[in-house]
Amino acid sequence: MAKMNTLFSYFTKSPKQNGTTSSPITKEKPLKRTEKEAHSEPARKVACPYQLYDVVWAKLEGYPYWPALVCCPPKESRFLDDDGKCVHVQFFDSPTSRGWIKLKKVKLFAGPNHLEVPKMRDPVWKQGVEDAQNALTMERDQRASLITLVENTSRGSVDMEEESGEDDEEDEDDDNSHDKQISKGPRPKKRRVIIASDSEASDEEYNPEKSKGDSDSDTASSGVDESKISEPEPESDDPESPAKMTPQRGKRKRNVMVASTPRSAKPISGTSAKSKLLDFASPKASPKPEPEPAESKVWKHLTYGFLQEGKRRDAHGRLPDHPEFQARTLSVPESFKKDLTPAMRQWWDMKSQHFDVVLFFKVGKFYELYHMDAVIGVEQLGLVYMKGEFAHSGFPEIAYGRYSESLIQKGYKVARVEQTETPQLMEERCKKMHKATKFDKVVKREICRITSLGTRMFGIQDGQGCQDSTPSYLLAFAEKSCDASGESEFGVCFVDTSVGTFHIGQFRDDRYCSKFRTMIAHHCPVQILYENGQVTAKVRQILDGPLSAVLKDGLRPWKEFWDAPKTLQFLRDGRYFEADGYPEALLEFLSPDDKMLLTAKDDHELAVKALGACVWYLSDCLIEEELLTMRKFRVYIPEEVCTEKGQEQVSAETMILDGVSLQNLEIVRNVNGSLDGTLLDTMDFCCTHFGKRLFLQWLCAPLCRPAAIRDRQDAVEDLLRVHDQVTETRKLLKTLPDLERLLAKIHNQGLARKNLDHPDNRAVLYEDATYNKRKIGNLLLALQGFKVAEEAVKNLRDVASDFRSKVLSRCVRLPEEDGSFPDMSDTLTYFDTAFDHEEARRDGKITPRKGVDEDYDDAMKTVSSWKCLTLLASWWTARMNSRDSARAIIVTGRLG
Repeated sequence: MAKMNTLFSYFTKSPKQNGTTSSPITKEKPLKRTEKEAHSEPARKVACPYQLYDVVWAKLEGYPYWPALVCCPPKESRFLDDDGKCVHVQFFDSPTSRGWIKLKKVKLFAGPNHLEVPKMRDPVWKQGVEDAQNALTMERDQRASLITLVENTSRGSVDMEEESGEDDEEDEDDDNSHDKQISKGPRPKKRRVIIASDSEASDEEYNPEKSKGDSDSDTASSGVDESKISEPEPESDDPESPAKMTPQRGKRKRNVMVASTPRSAKPISGTSAKSKLLDFASPKASPKPEPEPAESKVWKHLTYGFLQEGKRRDAHGRLPDHPEFQARTLSVPESFKKDLTPAMRQWWDMKSQHFDVVLFFKVGKFYELYHMDAVIGVEQLGLVYMKGEFAHSGFPEIAYGRYSESLIQKGYKVARVEQTETPQLMEERCKKMHKATKFDKVVKREICRITSLGTRMFGIQDGQGCQDSTPSYLLAFAEKSCDASGESEFGVCFVDTSVGTFHIGQFRDDRYCSKFRTMIAHHCPVQILYENGQVTAKVRQILDGPLSAVLKDGLRPWKEFWDAPKTLQFLRDGRYFEADGYPEALLEFLSPDDKMLLTAKDDHELAVKALGACVWYLSDCLIEEELLTMRKFRVYIPEEVCTEKGQEQVSAETMILDGVSLQNLEIVRNVNGSLDGTLLDTMDFCCTHFGKRLFLQWLCAPLCRPAAIRDRQDAVEDLLRVHDQVTETRKLLKTLPDLERLLAKIHNQGLARKNLDHPDNRAVLYEDATYNKRKIGNLLLALQGFKVAEEAVKNLRDVASDFRSKVLSRCVRLPEEDGSFPDMSDTLTYFDTAFDHEEARRDGKITPRKGVDEDYDDAMKTVSSWKCLTLLASWWTARMNSRDSARAIIVTGRLG
């Protein structure tokens, strides 16, 4: 069929510039200044850690790290752009390509084993690494021979992923799931997995006579027959083909299309716009009628009366105009639930208690989304609807981290629902019941975790986790009006769940809420908890103004927003601090007269109350135990200006920069809400993620005491005098992972006292081997990071005797030298010799060497003894059987 002529046929997608096409990858150089302008402006010195012909790892947006060579562009003499933010590199690739890369996305190449560069199996990537290693052996001047002239080169990406556990195990970063190659021709189609079914196996009636072969299969509770998973054949690329080839599909049980990667749903053009464009079409071309899109279908959940506007009630039957209406819950009529399948009834029971949460509902090896959640999955994640009367979509278990993080970043809450019972256990449970109903004949499912922007912990199922160094605070505040002057008393508690540090404080604020505004400017929250009916009008203006885009949850007084006695009683009953006692920072808020630690100080009740709101919400998300047992509490004290004899004197260590000052001066954000051109973007040259978070706090609260300022200036001068050691130290620090978040992750994964009632301990995970390898990988990554940190500090410790800065000297000295850097040599040596690291990484489990753990050695001796006894018993039984057989033969012969 001839290609239809439309208006777009007469225009190119982008205008040509000077007769050449611009590469989508290569960054265009800004226009050169005239000679007069160049001489009129003073020359700027840009601090760049890289030199010409350095071998580096370079990362383009949407691509994995790739080995490259720092070089100058053709007909240019500088490899750094005028802004000092990008460096020009030539990739070790075939054919050769170039690009301008941000300095933050460039790392020195020291070999293929880099902590922040996951390995790839792509042969092109491996060849590039080999070429980079060969370049390292050459002198710097000799590497100039590797530079080739490249014009109009572009680098494309293959938009295809494999949904397999092996790929996620080795390439956990989303960028690494794309192979890198030169784009030739049209972009290939996305690969989709096609599975067919008309019903869930978990909805089938329980049959005790069913064979074990069926109940033992992995798909018994999911209804997915993996042996019948097929893929559609690729569409024909022939433009003259009159029709697309129809993919051959065999008999299937489930008709599911799972997109391989999240993508945004494309908007559908309006009919009026289409008609105008079709006016330009050729008269011979007749447009084909388009099928009705799935989005226009009226799904069943849109027809349910209890979901209609004005008729929806909360779990207690209250309408939205009721003062105690809970928007997070939903009333589902029993008459509606009695006609549901067992699995769908489970889903509605969970949805009624968490109506504001997207449920990732586990069915076998897949997470499935139903009704309104399925619509969100299709529109926000690019999933595809399954065939059926109600909205239904899903994806494999191994892809949970990618899809959940995509929804969370868009402001949604995600609940991970796991099967906590196997089909065999379900059969045994039903046999023990006097009379099992159809709703009993389904595997149990429970919510194992609820994750939002304020409760992310980046566990083993979340894959690589967040690469952003910015903290994400969950803030809870309690307010009490003081007098007619408009002043208020605030109790605050905010926590970064990825690190596990609680900040608690209480302060008196003026009628403009100056201290409260300063706090949210310095510690910008991503989620806020407040007490329903207890927020004043002035604070409501802040919530609806500067914090209008922040996720907010109103909690019921006392039941959800606990008071101080209930909070302290919960902490005591939970025994979260039983091993090492209550943290010192938390004891400052408790009355010393109460030995039971159940009473807060009179002037700190609001602070403990705010802590109670945080603890309740974290327990509702099923993560309070992991965070509280870390015992990381800090006292938050707002900066104050005291007035003495009519003169204002600053009593704090730092300057006071409120939210208005930070915004007007563009310290951390510009008017567009981005970092471009801000003071933070200009001064942030930190090498580590935790260093970036600390520098952000320093920038928001500059020092104001002369002695402290001079000490920091001395530290800068000390580092400038030892340039070689500083350069080597920076190279090592760039390879460090985010140790602060990594330690919190290891604590959560290896928590020995984790409550046995936690549903995660009962969850049936089909990718358990992959998750175990991730646990071991996190531990080994942390150990390697501490080794690198020790080596980095040792470089500066050797020259610390000449340092004038007291702070810098303490940072690099050991405790026995009156320093503050911990001595980790014995601990690291212990872990080096305790087990085989490569074996643990490969097998996903740690086997202690002999002599490391006495309990383990005793257990292995017992096992060996039992094995010997078993072998001896088997030998004796076989011998006795042989004697009995011989006797029988002899007796039979005699009788014969």
